[in-house]
Amino acid sequence: MKTLYSLQDAVQLITSDKHNLKVVIMCGLAGSGKTTFSQILEKHNFMRLSIDEEIWAKYGRYGIDYSKDHYGAIQTKAYKSLLHRFYDHLKCRDNIVVDMSFWQRKKRNEFKRIIESEGGKSFLIYMDTPISIIKKRLAYRKNRFDANSAFPITDLMLNEFVSSFEIPENEEQFRIGEEL
Repeated sequence: MKTLYSLQDAVQLITSDKHNLKVVIMCGLAGSGKTTFSQILEKHNFMRLSIDEEIWAKYGRYGIDYSKDHYGAIQTKAYKSLLHRFYDHLKCRDNIVVDMSFWQRKKRNEFKRIIESEGGKSFLIYMDTPISIIKKRLAYRKNRFDANSAFPITDLMLNEFVSSFEIPENEEQFRIGEEL
């Protein structure tokens, strides 16, 4: 696997890059630190697009404001809205950080193609956080009431996420370790 970068080194490398249009694609499991990293880039004038916050703002909290049965449809609608905003920011030549799991290589490649077709440079950030730390973070989230704790993730759900997650390999990714 590629070199392990510190959060600070990755931010420095991205923000100092000379491209006029930079797009960061976050990749990692729930609780791996994607939002924390994205919020740091937001302070460096990156437009942050978060699927979780898109759902929260438009639909509320899972199981409270909408039924659990509707989550799939709501997630699809939120993704389409996020994609629309993504294209708007690309056209304005805004630097962007996309705060989603990007657990499928196919989806990562799709976004990279879009970015490159607009003359931008993509940066794939893979949050390689140990499962033990992820579990602690997810347990803490159960007591929060915000977009990034929309629903409790059980061990069974986490195991399903892990088994279907396509770890980036040979994708020119920045691999961020457990320092978050």
